[in-house]
Amino acid sequence: MARLTYEEQWVIARFPGARGHFTVASQPSLDYNCFAYAAHETHRRWAPFPERQNDYWPPLAPRDISIKALMMAFETRGFRECVDGSAEQGYEKIALYHNGLGATHAARLLPSGRWASKLGDGCDIEHDNLEDLAEYGQVRAFMKRKQP
Repeated sequence: MARLTYEEQWVIARFPGARGHFTVASQPSLDYNCFAYAAHETHRRWAPFPERQNDYWPPLAPRDISIKALMMAFETRGFRECVDGSAEQGYEKIALYHNGLGATHAARLLPSGRWASKLGDGCDIEHDNLEDLAEYGQVRAFMKRKQP
């Protein structure tokens, strides 16, 4: 039996449902978060809080943690709401999570059919199902945009 890496142990400790369903895709980084990662912007963090002056938030999106505000932020990057997270030729898709208090996470669908997520300040992972990260809450919206 192979020993788990530190990153794998970290993921399983925080997301027990992901056990056996994920692979680590990067080392931890403070440079970006899940919202930025879903938008392919790994050079900065996205957050709506004005007190976090080093974080970016699209100017046309409301500065709150609602799903609607998050959707408006992604709309500035060409995403539009869609029905589900199934693969669709010519489009990339994202899933937006909500925990009852606010938006908590964004994951993006990979061409392989797996999902990619940046886990807080931790590593990026590829995971099989959106339910693997149930600790973030439930997926409340899907969005898509044409692939470049």
